[in-house]
Amino acid sequence: MEYQKTLANINQLAESTGSKELQQIKPVALNYALTTLTDPQEVINKLQAAEIDCGWITWPDEVQRIETGDALNLDHTMAPLEAELLLKNGNSLRLNYRNKRWNWLEITLNWLDSADEADALADRIHFESREKGQAPLGYARIWEDLPQSGMTTTDAIFIGFTGGNP
Repeated sequence: MEYQKTLANINQLAESTGSKELQQIKPVALNYALTTLTDPQEVINKLQAAEIDCGWITWPDEVQRIETGDALNLDHTMAPLEAELLLKNGNSLRLNYRNKRWNWLEITLNWLDSADEADALADRIHFESREKGQAPLGYARIWEDLPQSGMTTTDAIFIGFTGGNP
């Protein structure tokens, strides 16, 4: 889908209305790489090998929050159920357990200066942490122009805490 015209219309509307939210919508390039795993130890090994910057992991008995600079403790006997992690290379990792398998989804998100090569548009949103006093979770909200429904939110990609990295 070509996003030059859509982004131009959004920018014009943002300027005419003074909308700060519309001004935050930017073009992005996306790549989703899915790996399916069935061995719990393989999941733990891949997590241990991943260069994790920050995020959260849901284990069967707890939710582990990983802050930038924290020592990573993956000493668990059971594999995780879910995770959203920002890797040190800037990619986002989404892990979930469904039907006796883990879906390991690594997402490359590049913010672009121009909509010429864009796969979608995105803005940054933040959600308060469940734990009092902790930094909000940052996500890139992905907008796609779909033929059947027009501009629609299609994903939210974890980009870190307190707003994430650009």
